[in-house]
Amino acid sequence: MSARLAREKASDNLINNLLPRVEFKDVPPISVYCCKCGNVLQRPLQLSCGHRCCTRCEKDIPVNEAGQKHCPVDDELIEMKFPDISALTEIMFLLCYCVSKDEGCAWEGKLLDLEDHLKLCDFSPNLPCPWSGVHCDFTGSKKQLEEHLKGSSTKHNSLFATFLSQIVESFDAGKHSMNELRNLSSKLRNRLDNASDNVKATQVALNETLNFLNQQGLKQADLRTWYADVDRRLTSLERDGLPEMRQLEGRIKDLFEKVEKQQSMLKDATTGSKAPQLSSLLQTKKQVEEKTANLEKTGKQHHSTLQDIDLKIRLFQSATFNGNYIWKLDNLKNRFAGALSGTIGELYTPPLYTSPFGYKFSVKVLLYGDPKDRESGISSTPFISLYFVLMKGDYDEILSYPFKYPITITLENLSKKDNISHKIIPDEKIHFQQPFSEMNPAIGFSKFCSHEKLHSDGFIKDDAIYFKIVVDKPDDVP
Repeated sequence: MSARLAREKASDNLINNLLPRVEFKDVPPISVYCCKCGNVLQRPLQLSCGHRCCTRCEKDIPVNEAGQKHCPVDDELIEMKFPDISALTEIMFLLCYCVSKDEGCAWEGKLLDLEDHLKLCDFSPNLPCPWSGVHCDFTGSKKQLEEHLKGSSTKHNSLFATFLSQIVESFDAGKHSMNELRNLSSKLRNRLDNASDNVKATQVALNETLNFLNQQGLKQADLRTWYADVDRRLTSLERDGLPEMRQLEGRIKDLFEKVEKQQSMLKDATTGSKAPQLSSLLQTKKQVEEKTANLEKTGKQHHSTLQDIDLKIRLFQSATFNGNYIWKLDNLKNRFAGALSGTIGELYTPPLYTSPFGYKFSVKVLLYGDPKDRESGISSTPFISLYFVLMKGDYDEILSYPFKYPITITLENLSKKDNISHKIIPDEKIHFQQPFSEMNPAIGFSKFCSHEKLHSDGFIKDDAIYFKIVVDKPDDVP
């Protein structure tokens, strides 16, 4: 029994909702019953006195005035408690019946397999359509689901096309938004830089003006008198036909207003009544830069998510669901160079399926053969190695094991010479048993084809070779 598998399978739905409704094939041992509620343990805890109880039952044990809890069986002080993985494992491997037994389901199996069974139970009324990921909202029994799949291929293709279109639109909208944000950020940065330069220039002009006033021994009142005199002179000149002098008046007036404004700002800065404008502008610039950096970071994360979605879509598009597949291995020259240098190891086909609800498998190739053969000296001539790998699928619980269908792998000869074909005949070995990890050990041919034959007999065309993979099974079985 695997404690790790038990923990992985012990979902909240199974423990909290299904376990109380389960009828076990045999009466469970007394050791897996809760000492408080008397039912089969849910999330078992072991108390320091040795008794076991459900996690939620332990929470309901009353606390005395000293803040202590006592075992409800022997009244021993509960000094410590800890999750009882051994008890959980024992419970998860008990044999039970389907919760739809009264409706006619004849399934029986381990408790840890119950949730997987219910996903495909003929008597479960809520099996989702495999196309629910593209917004097909159909649910029904297994029989209804099979009929739905047979009659809804056009609908599913339309939903899938719409789904892809939405992803493309979302990606384009995201790119457009990012470009707008970058442009806005650039404009804001330029404006802030200009504002900062203007403030610095004004400060320089103010300092020069103040220095001039100090050197001349003038006060602000003297400056006003001088300005009024200049104004009278300009009015006289204007009457004499010199309008351009009015422009000079405007410039002097603007300078005077700037001097007054800068004097006021300097006074406020020295008295602390408000922060200097330059500091405020620089702070605003810093905030904008931080927001821009955050937006760029979010954009990168969005782009990464879109790349993951694109990869999943391409894997789905390249998968087959009838056990047959043509594998084009292109860019062969560079792949051979990478395999020889050690930068390229095993190359796999996309996940392949014998049917929509059937076995999941893959084929892998090692372009310079099995490293074990090279290290042991079994093979000094370079060969291509090819292997079949049975993978963990979504419907393994309802499939028959060991896998029993012969697999023929053919290297196609494109110059009309003889192909190279090898057949794998399944047996009782572990390679063909039900996978409990991501994939079973590989099985196949360490000397599928020599490099000499591959290059000399016309198998390579346009830097690519082609493998044909066929699972020999009747059409009416998964």
